[in-house]
Amino acid sequence: MDSTNPSGDPRQQYESEAAVLDRDRRRRARIESDAVGYLLREAAGAEEPWEVHIQDISRLGVAFISGDAMKPGDVCRIRIGMGPMRLARRMRVISCQPAGDTTYRIGAEFA
Repeated sequence: MDSTNPSGDPRQQYESEAAVLDRDRRRRARIESDAVGYLLREAAGAEEPWEVHIQDISRLGVAFISGDAMKPGDVCRIRIGMGPMRLARRMRVISCQPAGDTTYRIGAEFA
């Protein structure tokens, strides 16, 4: 007997897996990462790029940890990786939540 399915009924196991998938209703699968990325704001007179730590990425967006807060709606460019594995995309911030005393977890979609 499976501890996640005490009744042993295979239908209950399938329903449990479907419930988990329904809770994370993302349009594309995310890939966890520990890569370093660089952000550059698009505003006129923007400062130098700053380093962020990528947490996960998908075809449609990215989540990362930053020492600077951002506002939903902010637009910037993100660069991840080097050489043939490089990704450089324009993105729009969707969410910004405190991730510690001096860091923020930012979620963004590629624009």
